[in-house]
Amino acid sequence: MALIAERSEDDLKRLVVQFEVGKKDKLNSLYDEHIDWIYYLATGLACHTSTVQPVTASYGFAGLIELLILYWRDYPFDANWRTQCEKLHHAWQEYEWVTQELDVLMVRAFSDDLLQPNWHADRQLTAWVDLLPREAAWSRALTALSQLNTKPNEVATSHIRLAWLVNLLHGGVTLEPREQKLGTKGVWSKGRAVALKRLAIGNDPALAYLSAQDQRIVRYAHAEHNYYGESGYTLDHESALFELIGHPQVYWADAPDVRIDIVEGEVALQLKENKGQISLKLNPKVIAGERCCLEKRNPNPADGLSHQARHSPNRRHYWQWPHGSGPS
Repeated sequence: MALIAERSEDDLKRLVVQFEVGKKDKLNSLYDEHIDWIYYLATGLACHTSTVQPVTASYGFAGLIELLILYWRDYPFDANWRTQCEKLHHAWQEYEWVTQELDVLMVRAFSDDLLQPNWHADRQLTAWVDLLPREAAWSRALTALSQLNTKPNEVATSHIRLAWLVNLLHGGVTLEPREQKLGTKGVWSKGRAVALKRLAIGNDPALAYLSAQDQRIVRYAHAEHNYYGESGYTLDHESALFELIGHPQVYWADAPDVRIDIVEGEVALQLKENKGQISLKLNPKVIAGERCCLEKRNPNPADGLSHQARHSPNRRHYWQWPHGSGPS
């Protein structure tokens, strides 16, 4: 709650990490249900509104937190929700502070009379429900839309862009983001490494140059944790690769001056006759249970580097060597 109350950039980043850990470790359903809203607080990007089952008193303290989040998200509090609030209130009768927070919530949600109107003021406390304003879904959508509307103009005039370096290792693929700047002579720099965490959080105004395609790619970045807490961010490279199709700034990691294109291809079914018998073969070869199939090919436009699509077993992606080199 302290992180929500302050809502500084660092606080929101920590809040995102807390919800990511809670969702990953399945600590409580509220992490999964409301992580999109936490991303909205941190980035201003749109979050969905889904039907949420009423909490019950059995959720205990987490039930109070979820009720507050639902109120802030402007979910309709009807008679059914009043029943849930009353159950939770009854379950926490021994804890005065929790019941006082519930009392104020019910006043805001149902226009009830406050039983102890000076309880928070006497203790110089702010009721939890008042830590955030209640925001209607249309208002969140308008905020998200305003974020999107600013991007095209910014990108068109920006002297900064994001490039992606592709590296093939032991049959797998890795992607590395690089921030490139346009020099005074009109030449783009080779770029510097950009922290995945910074891209994933996405609330840095300096990242306004990110294209919609870049934003889709970095959605596959997630926090990793060890015994001591967050250990860094990693990218689901193979899944993110699908979103890299058609990206204008993709280069080989071992030859960063060589731009490559990622296009989509199809698996071919080849029939071959041998001594009166017909054999069938897929090209490129697909191994059962294999998530992706990678092939590095030459500059022929019909050739490339293929990668199996996530959503269909008979689709491939192709990286093609261009007929020139150098950032463009």
